[in-house]
Amino acid sequence: MTSPGPSEGLGIGRFLRLSKDPLGFLTALRQHGTFVRYRLGPRTLHLVSDPEIVHEVLVAKASSFHKDRGTEMMRPLLGRGLLTSEDEQHRRQRRALQPAFHKARVAHYAQVMAEEAIRARDALPADEEVDVLSLAMRTTFAIVGRALFGTDVAGHAPEVQRALADAMSVFTLARVPVYRLLLLLPLPSTLRFARARDTLRAVVDRIVREHGASGFFSLAEAAGLSGDELRDTALTLLLAGHETTAVALCWTLYLLSQHPAAVARLEAEIDSALEGRAPQPTDLERLPYLQRVVSESMRLFPPAWAVGRLAQEDVELSGRIVRQGETIIISQWVMHRDAALWPDPLRFDPDRFERPPVHRFAYLPFGAGPRVCIGDGFAWAELILLLATLAQSFRFRLATGQRIEPLPRVTLRLKYGLRMIPVRRSADACARQAAIGSGFSGSGSSSSTGSQW
Repeated sequence: MTSPGPSEGLGIGRFLRLSKDPLGFLTALRQHGTFVRYRLGPRTLHLVSDPEIVHEVLVAKASSFHKDRGTEMMRPLLGRGLLTSEDEQHRRQRRALQPAFHKARVAHYAQVMAEEAIRARDALPADEEVDVLSLAMRTTFAIVGRALFGTDVAGHAPEVQRALADAMSVFTLARVPVYRLLLLLPLPSTLRFARARDTLRAVVDRIVREHGASGFFSLAEAAGLSGDELRDTALTLLLAGHETTAVALCWTLYLLSQHPAAVARLEAEIDSALEGRAPQPTDLERLPYLQRVVSESMRLFPPAWAVGRLAQEDVELSGRIVRQGETIIISQWVMHRDAALWPDPLRFDPDRFERPPVHRFAYLPFGAGPRVCIGDGFAWAELILLLATLAQSFRFRLATGQRIEPLPRVTLRLKYGLRMIPVRRSADACARQAAIGSGFSGSGSSSSTGSQW
């Protein structure tokens, strides 16, 4: 038995819709069911939105799947590091790196996060437009460099950001059935990709050369990673470790700008818990509403908006057969906005996270199973400390004319960036919020996310 889906055929129209609007395309596919088969040229794919089947793919039968061809396209850039390796190589790399992300080490890194959060806050000009996306990228890049590699990488940030933008643009070719051929052609995008790859590898080689005996590098070398694996994994952590967090921070600030009741409640919690001092790593658990705000932001705008798995053999999933070579697509964008899993799914309501989701695998901001994001605890602590530090001093409103539209690339970016105006909170207002404290009774929710998204 195979999964139902749209009409058969090569799917040229579907490919065009997918290229133009991936999020809308996947959302429309969900209307055909929770296990939908479709064709794109010679490829057969299945969109899975049933949490039980997601569990089968990512956990129970994970050994029957590899990552999909989007990962293949990353290998010229990232080599065979943690994100792109498979099978025993991946298991060995993960065992080697796991100690670097142990809870105790993340608590140590959090001091660096707190310091960089203060630096970002102090760089904000009150009542002036700020490129928040660029600020977030620089800040999270600096945090990864200092925390994991023991070095100040801030000087590399501009060239890395330019190179990263050029490199990521080529990954849209993964949707093209003949993408391997396109990569061999001297197209402007592929030439930019080659230059970007050389730039990024040169930066990482410099870091490894200068700081190879410290931090992450010492742990990885002690665990037996080769020189190439060391470089590839360092590049993976540097790039993936800062972009996803920066994007999540921006989406959260955008959502807060649309929901003043949530901002008031968040400020009350921060002022009551911190009493005017700067947030510290030990404060993370004292900010439960902030944690719910971040959870809700990552539900509505998940930085990892879809994952693909390529069947290595014929696999039975919920009584249906996925053939070897076929692809499973699991879209967090689709599942996190599914009314069957989330009541009133477009509503921004942090308090929905006072209770567990209807199913453990209905909410996947960091993935799941043996390939769950190794840095989820790191990213979580980073987001909470950054937001607490910024919200303690500023409220953010969108700059005039700022358009908001998600751009699904490797992460769910903001198509037009994010320009905001930070408005400094007055001392009197902070004192009033602290007096209100945890007794604030507003729900902080609203009827929608504040836009068509």
